[in-house]
Amino acid sequence: MFSHLFQYNLIELIQKGVDMAPIFRSNVFLHEFDYTEWPSTSEITDTVLAPYNNSAFKLRFEYKNIYKDLASTENAKYNADFADNQVIDNVYFKIKYQVNLLPAMSTDEGSLMEAIAGSDELDIFNTEAVQILVDFKWQQFALRTHSIGAISHVCYMCF
Repeated sequence: MFSHLFQYNLIELIQKGVDMAPIFRSNVFLHEFDYTEWPSTSEITDTVLAPYNNSAFKLRFEYKNIYKDLASTENAKYNADFADNQVIDNVYFKIKYQVNLLPAMSTDEGSLMEAIAGSDELDIFNTEAVQILVDFKWQQFALRTHSIGAISHVCYMCF
């Protein structure tokens, strides 16, 4: 709820040198919740970063759309445990969600990543919300590009 106070002025506050690390360490931009009414607990305990742009209230119903690979793997494992040939398509597992609201901040004043990178406050990078944002951006956009560039460079050097 308090993240709306910063929605249109976060980048400007960072650019003006306001001490933002305590706000990033708080739960203003990072909200964690789980839905305990699901009957099973998932065996997969890895952290998976995935984009989601709809309402947080509908998040618990979008598991199969957001995590397609995990959902099919878990359904296959769950159905393999049955001795009879009964196949269940909709198996729901207990999962803990963590919603990072930093990407939802307005970019009218510029890019959030540029503002954070240009900030003199290094403590911002030690906050969980910024680390999750950087990891997500790396996995979704930069990893493939830099991997292709590195492979191309190595091939060029070998030739």
